Amino acid sequence: MNVKNKIIALDIGHVLARVDMSLFHRKLVELGYSMDEEEADLFSSAVQASFDTGMLDMRQALHVHFPKMKRDHVKQVIKSWEAVVTPCGPTMEALDEILSAGATVALLSNIGLDHAAYLSRICFRQFDRCKKHFSCDVGARKPTKLYYQSLLLELGSLHLPIIFLDDRIENVEAAKTQNFSSQLFDIEKYDSDEDAAADLIKIVSDF
Repeated sequence: MNVKNKIIALDIGHVLARVDMSLFHRKLVELGYSMDEEEADLFSSAVQASFDTGMLDMRQALHVHFPKMKRDHVKQVIKSWEAVVTPCGPTMEALDEILSAGATVALLSNIGLDHAAYLSRICFRQFDRCKKHFSCDVGARKPTKLYYQSLLLELGSLHLPIIFLDDRIENVEAAKTQNFSSQLFDIEKYDSDEDAAADLIKIVSDF
């Protein structure tokens, strides 16, 4: 795999990890903080931008939306929120292989403070070897031009070709306007996680 003079930019959700928001919603209901689908969508849309840009964490959001929530319940809900994102073993192993081949890897993710801290802790072996370009640190999120341009500024003098994999078409198309070689990738589209990992390696190797 000849990747030493290339930058491999990867989304996290649906590329390196699975995302299941139902875990969070079920925990709220289990603890007696009922949300119907419309209320859950409202909660998510009301706070998502603030999460992604680092303006708000889950503890602060719960205080705003559920001011009487018990302290122990807050801890349980935050734990369930962290569990919404679960690293995918085979694609994380593929990331290991790409890093070991000498690639410069950047993680490009719309991600809040809670998940950034959680994933950096449990995936430290891989993430510590990557450039973490998280929206909560940047203060901007995909697919804005500012987000991608800030990565180019961060990379500075590394004038190397960039391939970017993401599960959302709007993020892929926006990256193309900044001269990234971009394509859709979603582990949910494969028959198995092993197939997804094998294709990830192939895409990177063929770049």
